Amino acid sequence: YPNWSVEIKNAYDSYDDLQIIFTGSSALQLHKAEADLSRRAAQYTLWGLSFREYLKFNENIDLPKYSLEQILKDHEKISTSITKKIKPLAYFNDYLKFGYFPFFKEGLSSYHSKLLSTINLIIETDLPAIQNIDYSAGIKLKRLFYILSTQCPYKPNIQKLSAEIQCTRGTLLQYIDLLKDAHLINLLKTKMGSMSFMTKPDKAYLNNTNLMHAMSSDKPDAGTLRETFFFNQLNAVASINYTEKGDFLINNKYIFEVGGENKNFNQIKDIKNSYLALDKIENGRKNKILLCLLMLHTV
Repeated sequence: YPNWSVEIKNAYDSYDDLQIIFTGSSALQLHKAEADLSRRAAQYTLWGLSFREYLKFNENIDLPKYSLEQILKDHEKISTSITKKIKPLAYFNDYLKFGYFPFFKEGLSSYHSKLLSTINLIIETDLPAIQNIDYSAGIKLKRLFYILSTQCPYKPNIQKLSAEIQCTRGTLLQYIDLLKDAHLINLLKTKMGSMSFMTKPDKAYLNNTNLMHAMSSDKPDAGTLRETFFFNQLNAVASINYTEKGDFLINNKYIFEVGGENKNFNQIKDIKNSYLALDKIENGRKNKILLCLLMLHTV
């Protein structure tokens, strides 16, 4: 609906006693409206379900929230208290496949096809309408998303990718930023270059693990699933940046390496505030933390 944000602004300015709540399924539409509704609207991003919220929503398992500092300090005690009640790993793979969007309640057999339809709607309808891009640009965006989805975590070679998509460097970086704003991908950048979309990202991930399963004809890589889950779970509540040693720099303080039960500290040894976030273990020890335990540090 064209000019909806301008009409809401005018209505809000004209009637002092009027309160307006507006919602939208397109993050891009709401993002574009920020200029019209600046200083008037408090906008809230409704993220997909965290693993903790999935357990509550689907299994009626209510787990407490903790700050990241509490988890790092007391993770052994916290994980012990949880595993006395449930075995979170028993539900983890299901969450990675279909637990991020609540419409899995409508049926698992159609979940990934609905997710693919949503992706097409965003790229073919939302993006062209909001950014005023033509059909050929939409085709390039879809091609770009497919490349990213099949190679994540992708370390972009901008020159090579520009040639493959057949666009300029600036246009390619704008396309990548649009996919990020549409919540289809997450971008990992160094702290110094994280503000401008013209800065090349160091890595690109799909936004969540459900997208990985929907886009892959084969079983997604386990390591990429773990890193995507980690990025996704903390992205709403923490700053996440690229680091030369380890996988992620959290809040400009903590270094995390993500892996399976046999992962060791070789890559991040002797680094202060470094941790391993490990899959397929039920209890952590010292600086080895359950990967799925980080679901407790979420909105």
